[in-house]
Amino acid sequence: MNEDVEIIRRLVADHDPAAGLIAATAHADPHGRAALERILAVPVPRTHRFARWPFPVLPSLVWVAIAATFVFLVVRKVDAGSQALAATPAPLAYHLPAKAPSGRGLLLQLAAVAKRQSAPVTHPGRPYAYVKDAGWYLVTNVSGEQVNSKVAASTTESWTAPNAFNRSVTTRLPGNGSRVSATALGRVTGGSAGPGPPLLRLSNVPAVVAHQLDIGHPRSIGPVERFVSLTDLALNQPIPPGAESAILRVLARSPGLIDSGDVTDRAGRPGVAVSLDSAYSGLPTRYTLIFDPHTGSLLDEEETLLGNPGKLNVRPRSVIAYTVFLASGYVARPFARP
Repeated sequence: MNEDVEIIRRLVADHDPAAGLIAATAHADPHGRAALERILAVPVPRTHRFARWPFPVLPSLVWVAIAATFVFLVVRKVDAGSQALAATPAPLAYHLPAKAPSGRGLLLQLAAVAKRQSAPVTHPGRPYAYVKDAGWYLVTNVSGEQVNSKVAASTTESWTAPNAFNRSVTTRLPGNGSRVSATALGRVTGGSAGPGPPLLRLSNVPAVVAHQLDIGHPRSIGPVERFVSLTDLALNQPIPPGAESAILRVLARSPGLIDSGDVTDRAGRPGVAVSLDSAYSGLPTRYTLIFDPHTGSLLDEEETLLGNPGKLNVRPRSVIAYTVFLASGYVARPFARP
């Protein structure tokens, strides 16, 4: 450091205004010269210094690579999040009239309507119970952080013999699954043949039909299990009007019933809806049954999330399942239609 100062002094000696002063005071004031030399000998402190960057300086290409990697990961995360959401059917539009009855009152009205209907004509030559339904059911596979859900809407036709042997054919529905058609033609995607639930001689007495509904459906699960039991029954066999009336009276005893109002079901038919909220499946869900207001028969069953979907890769308040009942009756042989 001292050597550097000395070199600089030599280079600017001819222009140093203090040089003459030092020479002039050398003889006049030896003490003053000594003091001046001590002052000039003190190095100037570096009071303005930039703070050191906490990371070592890297080549520009390295920083560019780091920035590109960060952007890629962010975009990939956003893209993965958007792709992870399963495409669920659009919810139905419900309209509650100003003077609508309670949920219990609506079911009792429908029970009275169903009781006035004539029973279907049965014949020993038509022993097979035929049911045609359409459905969309969210099936989710959770593996670590990966969640996959994608299910297409389909129709199923089933034929059940008196000995409970069942045959069925499944056809994939065209479109996004929000609407179904009883006459739509699609590609056959599957079928089955084997034993199924037995056909029941349904009672017209509410107390008796309540026990029939409880078969395979424990009441300990809660009131919503009666909704599920009616759906399962309608998937297996036609329900005559007298039994339908008794079942509606049984359902009317359920606590927590909600009149959800008027609605057009997924097959374009006018209906009235009654709902129950339950979390028995693990997530708060609204279960809705849609009935024909003119006959009291079941048209549609919908399941809609109410809150946080948890690990399901769907948006809140998504429809996660529906079943539409398109036709039922008795036929002479498998693969015949009423």
